[in-house]
Amino acid sequence: MEGVTEIAFLQLSVDHDTEALRDILKRTQKIQAQWIRQHQPRLLEGKPYGHTTEVWIGQHEKPYLLLAAPWESVDAHNQWIQSQENISLMQELQGFLSQDKDSVVLYHLAPADGSNDFRGDILARGPVKVWKISVKPSWKAALETEYRTIQTQSSTEPNQRMWAGWRVEKGNTKDMVILASSGFEEVIESGIAVKFDEAQVSRFEQKPFIH
Repeated sequence: MEGVTEIAFLQLSVDHDTEALRDILKRTQKIQAQWIRQHQPRLLEGKPYGHTTEVWIGQHEKPYLLLAAPWESVDAHNQWIQSQENISLMQELQGFLSQDKDSVVLYHLAPADGSNDFRGDILARGPVKVWKISVKPSWKAALETEYRTIQTQSSTEPNQRMWAGWRVEKGNTKDMVILASSGFEEVIESGIAVKFDEAQVSRFEQKPFIH
Protein backbone atom coordinates (compact mmCIF):
# COMPACT_ATOMS: atom_id res chain seq x y z
CA MET A 1 0.00 0.00 0.00
CA GLU A 2 1.44 3.35 -1.07
CA GLY A 3 1.62 6.41 1.11
CA VAL A 4 0.92 5.78 4.79
CA THR A 5 1.54 7.72 7.97
CA GLU A 6 2.84 6.00 11.09
CA ILE A 7 1.17 6.87 14.39
CA ALA A 8 2.77 5.57 17.59
CA PHE A 9 1.86 6.15 21.23
CA LEU A 10 4.67 5.35 23.68
CA GLN A 11 3.70 5.33 27.35
CA LEU A 12 6.52 6.68 29.51
CA SER A 13 7.61 5.71 32.99
CA VAL A 14 6.51 8.28 35.57
CA ASP A 15 10.09 8.98 36.67
CA HIS A 16 11.71 9.24 33.23
CA ASP A 17 14.57 11.69 32.66
CA THR A 18 13.05 14.22 30.26
CA GLU A 19 16.29 15.77 29.02
CA ALA A 20 18.00 12.42 28.46
CA LEU A 21 14.93 11.20 26.57
CA ARG A 22 14.91 14.34 24.43
CA ASP A 23 18.58 13.84 23.57
CA ILE A 24 17.97 10.25 22.45
CA LEU A 25 15.02 11.26 20.29
CA LYS A 26 16.98 14.06 18.62
CA ARG A 27 19.68 11.54 17.81
CA THR A 28 17.02 9.13 16.57
CA GLN A 29 15.71 11.74 14.15
CA LYS A 30 19.19 12.23 12.69
CA ILE A 31 20.04 8.53 12.44
CA GLN A 32 16.67 7.72 10.90
CA ALA A 33 17.07 10.55 8.37
CA GLN A 34 20.47 9.16 7.34
CA TRP A 35 18.95 5.70 6.93
CA ILE A 36 16.07 7.10 4.86
CA ARG A 37 18.44 8.96 2.52
CA GLN A 38 20.24 5.67 1.89
CA HIS A 39 17.26 3.32 1.60
CA GLN A 40 14.11 5.38 0.85
CA PRO A 41 15.39 8.75 -0.42
CA ARG A 42 12.09 9.84 -1.97
CA LEU A 43 10.74 10.56 1.51
CA LEU A 44 13.09 13.52 1.89
CA GLU A 45 13.89 14.54 -1.68
CA GLY A 46 12.84 18.16 -2.26
CA LYS A 47 11.27 18.47 1.19
CA PRO A 48 11.55 21.66 3.29
CA TYR A 49 12.59 19.62 6.32
CA GLY A 50 15.53 17.36 7.18
CA HIS A 51 13.80 14.52 9.04
CA THR A 52 10.44 12.75 8.87
CA THR A 53 9.46 11.77 12.42
CA GLU A 54 7.92 14.41 14.70
CA VAL A 55 7.45 13.93 18.43
CA TRP A 56 4.94 15.36 20.90
CA ILE A 57 4.33 14.69 24.61
CA GLY A 58 0.99 14.40 26.37
CA GLN A 59 -0.60 13.25 29.62
CA HIS A 60 -3.37 10.64 29.83
CA GLU A 61 -3.24 8.98 33.25
CA LYS A 62 0.48 8.64 32.53
CA PRO A 63 2.83 10.68 30.33
CA TYR A 64 3.22 9.44 26.78
CA LEU A 65 4.89 10.34 23.51
CA LEU A 66 3.12 10.65 20.18
CA LEU A 67 5.26 9.93 17.11
CA ALA A 68 4.08 10.56 13.56
CA ALA A 69 5.92 10.04 10.27
CA PRO A 70 5.15 9.46 6.58
CA TRP A 71 6.31 6.27 4.87
CA GLU A 72 6.07 5.01 1.30
CA SER A 73 4.18 1.93 2.52
CA VAL A 74 3.66 -0.30 5.55
CA ASP A 75 6.35 -2.63 4.20
CA ALA A 76 8.74 0.30 3.83
CA HIS A 77 8.18 1.23 7.47
CA ASN A 78 8.76 -2.38 8.51
CA GLN A 79 12.15 -2.24 6.79
CA TRP A 80 13.12 0.58 9.15
CA ILE A 81 11.66 -1.23 12.18
CA GLN A 82 13.79 -4.29 11.38
CA SER A 83 16.96 -2.30 10.72
CA GLN A 84 19.89 -2.58 13.11
CA GLU A 85 19.79 1.19 13.58
CA ASN A 86 16.22 1.13 14.86
CA ILE A 87 16.76 -1.95 17.02
CA SER A 88 19.69 -0.28 18.77
CA LEU A 89 17.77 2.96 19.33
CA MET A 90 14.73 1.11 20.70
CA GLN A 91 16.96 -0.69 23.18
CA GLU A 92 18.06 2.71 24.48
CA LEU A 93 14.46 3.91 24.71
CA GLN A 94 13.29 0.89 26.72
CA GLY A 95 14.57 2.41 29.94
CA PHE A 96 12.23 5.39 29.52
CA LEU A 97 9.07 3.43 28.73
CA SER A 98 6.40 2.13 31.07
CA GLN A 99 6.56 -1.60 31.77
CA ASP A 100 2.78 -1.88 31.47
CA LYS A 101 1.29 -4.15 28.84
CA ASP A 102 0.58 -2.34 25.57
CA SER A 103 2.85 0.56 26.51
CA VAL A 104 3.57 0.93 22.77
CA VAL A 105 0.65 1.25 20.33
CA LEU A 106 1.49 1.53 16.63
CA TYR A 107 -0.66 1.69 13.52
CA HIS A 108 -0.69 3.20 10.03
CA LEU A 109 -3.03 5.64 8.34
CA ALA A 110 -3.94 5.93 4.66
CA PRO A 111 -4.70 9.58 3.82
CA ALA A 112 -8.38 10.52 3.89
CA ASP A 113 -8.05 13.16 1.18
CA GLY A 114 -5.99 11.15 -1.29
CA SER A 115 -2.79 13.04 -0.52
CA ASN A 116 -0.07 11.85 1.82
CA ASP A 117 1.46 15.32 2.17
CA PHE A 118 1.79 14.92 5.91
CA ARG A 119 3.53 18.10 7.09
CA GLY A 120 4.59 17.07 10.56
CA ASP A 121 7.14 19.87 10.56
CA ILE A 122 4.30 22.41 10.60
CA LEU A 123 2.29 20.55 13.23
CA ALA A 124 5.38 20.30 15.43
CA ARG A 125 5.55 24.08 15.84
CA GLY A 126 2.72 24.15 18.36
CA PRO A 127 0.25 22.08 20.39
CA VAL A 128 -1.54 19.34 18.46
CA LYS A 129 -4.89 17.71 19.08
CA VAL A 130 -5.66 14.18 17.92
CA TRP A 131 -9.13 12.76 17.38
CA LYS A 132 -9.72 9.06 16.82
CA ILE A 133 -13.24 8.60 15.47
CA SER A 134 -14.49 5.02 15.13
CA VAL A 135 -17.62 4.41 13.07
CA LYS A 136 -19.36 1.40 11.58
CA PRO A 137 -18.23 0.65 8.01
CA SER A 138 -21.43 2.00 6.46
CA TRP A 139 -20.62 5.47 7.85
CA LYS A 140 -17.12 5.70 6.42
CA ALA A 141 -18.11 7.63 3.29
CA ALA A 142 -20.22 10.12 5.24
CA LEU A 143 -17.44 10.76 7.75
CA GLU A 144 -14.91 11.29 4.98
CA THR A 145 -17.26 13.72 3.24
CA GLU A 146 -17.63 15.76 6.43
CA TYR A 147 -13.87 15.87 6.89
CA ARG A 148 -13.18 16.97 3.33
CA THR A 149 -15.82 19.70 3.61
CA ILE A 150 -14.21 21.10 6.74
CA GLN A 151 -10.73 20.79 5.29
CA THR A 152 -11.78 22.71 2.17
CA GLN A 153 -13.61 25.45 4.07
CA SER A 154 -10.99 25.98 6.76
CA SER A 155 -8.33 28.50 5.87
CA THR A 156 -4.78 27.39 6.50
CA GLU A 157 -3.03 30.02 8.59
CA PRO A 158 0.76 30.12 8.99
CA ASN A 159 1.94 27.33 11.31
CA GLN A 160 -1.55 25.75 11.26
CA ARG A 161 -2.25 22.35 9.75
CA MET A 162 -4.98 19.70 9.56
CA TRP A 163 -4.47 16.13 8.33
CA ALA A 164 -6.53 12.94 8.57
CA GLY A 165 -6.20 9.30 7.64
CA TRP A 166 -7.94 5.96 7.89
CA ARG A 167 -6.39 3.21 9.96
CA VAL A 168 -4.96 0.56 7.64
CA GLU A 169 -4.98 -2.31 10.13
CA LYS A 170 -8.32 -4.11 9.92
CA GLY A 171 -10.86 -4.08 12.73
CA ASN A 172 -14.60 -4.17 13.39
CA THR A 173 -14.88 -0.41 12.88
CA LYS A 174 -13.51 2.16 10.46
CA ASP A 175 -11.17 4.45 12.36
CA MET A 176 -10.38 7.96 11.20
CA VAL A 177 -7.56 9.77 12.98
CA ILE A 178 -7.31 13.55 12.67
CA LEU A 179 -4.19 15.48 13.65
CA ALA A 180 -4.68 19.23 13.77
CA SER A 181 -3.20 22.41 15.13
CA SER A 182 -5.14 23.67 18.13
CA GLY A 183 -6.73 26.47 16.10
CA PHE A 184 -8.92 23.93 14.32
CA GLU A 185 -10.36 22.38 17.49
CA GLU A 186 -13.74 24.14 17.40
CA VAL A 187 -14.49 23.42 13.75
CA ILE A 188 -13.53 19.74 14.09
CA GLU A 189 -15.61 19.30 17.25
CA SER A 190 -18.72 20.95 15.82
CA GLY A 191 -18.35 19.76 12.24
CA ILE A 192 -17.25 16.16 12.74
CA ALA A 193 -16.79 14.80 16.26
CA VAL A 194 -20.36 15.39 17.50
CA LYS A 195 -22.22 14.65 14.24
CA PHE A 196 -22.18 10.85 14.45
CA ASP A 197 -24.25 9.76 17.45
CA GLU A 198 -22.94 6.20 17.69
CA ALA A 199 -19.32 7.03 16.90
CA GLN A 200 -16.65 6.39 19.49
CA VAL A 201 -14.50 9.50 19.80
CA SER A 202 -11.19 9.66 21.65
CA ARG A 203 -9.37 12.95 22.10
CA PHE A 204 -5.74 13.60 22.94
CA GLU A 205 -3.78 16.82 23.31
CA GLN A 206 -0.01 17.07 23.01
CA LYS A 207 2.68 19.72 22.93
CA PRO A 208 5.95 19.62 20.96
CA PHE A 209 8.67 17.64 22.70
CA ILE A 210 11.69 18.43 20.51
CA HIS A 211 12.30 22.12 19.91
